[in-house]
Amino acid sequence: MVVSNVLTDVTEFGRRVQAETGFPYVAGGIEHGLQAIGAAVRWSEQRERVLSRPAAPLPRAVAPPEGASGVWAEHRAAALLAAAGLPVVPSELARDESAAVAAAERFGSPVVLKAAAEGLGHKSDVGGVRLGLGGAEEVRQAYREIVAAVPSLDGVLVQPQRRGGIELLVGVVRDPAWGLTLAVGLGGVWVEVLRDTALRVLPVDAGEVRTALTELRGAALLDGVRGTEPADLDAVAGVVARVAAFAESLGDGLESLEINPLLVSGSRVEALDALITWR
Repeated sequence: MVVSNVLTDVTEFGRRVQAETGFPYVAGGIEHGLQAIGAAVRWSEQRERVLSRPAAPLPRAVAPPEGASGVWAEHRAAALLAAAGLPVVPSELARDESAAVAAAERFGSPVVLKAAAEGLGHKSDVGGVRLGLGGAEEVRQAYREIVAAVPSLDGVLVQPQRRGGIELLVGVVRDPAWGLTLAVGLGGVWVEVLRDTALRVLPVDAGEVRTALTELRGAALLDGVRGTEPADLDAVAGVVARVAAFAESLGDGLESLEINPLLVSGSRVEALDALITWR
């Protein structure tokens, strides 16, 4: 690794030399350079420890989809997760009002309706989510409102509404330098407000995920506060490790996989929303 004596930016010439020669890193300044080298050493040691352990099990193997590209919204992303045996909230894709009402009756009140459209990442931002729906008329009205708010719908997802618990974020993103990187943190709207996440470069096992969860500033929420049920950290870490292993199994075509929220209620762990982006 090339480390300069002073803290200056790497020149365009230096970047070209790095690209042509394959040097893993060019750092500006001794302090930054040694910190980076130390991080690389720790990461390498951790990787060796993880690779020596049994991989996180997946109940069912799922082949990466051929030719997948762009953004897979919830109805396709969640179906892929469920096919691998990962815990996902039940849902039905309804293409008309009557089908939505019938699905809601099968799930029982209350239910959630969500817009299902290719490339639609944040449904609530465009009025594509309705919560706490009870009778058939509420479901019909919500269906009409979503259709009016979101053009080019593939349909509307109907799901049972979950209450209580703690919402987490689980994201796997392909970093250009480090490869697939896992982020875990407080989910829902809190991830944007608090930005409380812990990062790990894959592969990881359940033990490493559990350690990452304890690093969160909001980790006390998982222990149960003001009479709330504490989260089963072993169950949470096991599911997150399986999500990470599943992301690795999808191959080089995966750009990112996000579950937000992952609802944790005691030992019950369930993905309520998912998004997959292909390269």
